[in-house]
Amino acid sequence: MNLTGKVIQNGFLRGTGDVTVTGTYEWNSGEISGTGTTIVGAGGTLRVTGVGGSVSNQRPFTNLGILLIEKGQLTTANYMQGAGAVLSVQIGGLVAGNDFGILAVSEAVLSGRLNVSLASGYSPNLGDQFQIFNFLNRSGTFGQITGLDVGSGKHLDPSFSATSLTLTTVTSP
Repeated sequence: MNLTGKVIQNGFLRGTGDVTVTGTYEWNSGEISGTGTTIVGAGGTLRVTGVGGSVSNQRPFTNLGILLIEKGQLTTANYMQGAGAVLSVQIGGLVAGNDFGILAVSEAVLSGRLNVSLASGYSPNLGDQFQIFNFLNRSGTFGQITGLDVGSGKHLDPSFSATSLTLTTVTSP
């Protein structure tokens, strides 16, 4: 199934075979289930807004385009990000899921770029932390991380632990 054009989705998407996002697909809340792989194709954008909850993907997930998580949580078993792909997270406050998005996976294979942006008007304080990515196992890392300079002499310091990626607001060097 190809998801093209701009579509806004709430609820469930079930079926067999791959689900490929080739346009801009906005998912507010719900579940993707069935057999096959969920794929954000090169040139495609999946925007998870978290309006009304989170999105649960019950199949492998391959990102070759742009995955934008603004709010809520995208949960999936396996997440693979290609070399030309972007994971983009927007931060607008301190409450995980409400003010910033979270990607939660079992297995993560990373490459490509992580892009961090601030919601309009938001400025984090020194010491503020944002755990944006949770995983049980991870291989690889992002080739590039952008958006870490948040102005006013502060930047976000990314730190991988064994099971998460946290951004901490620190004084710029």
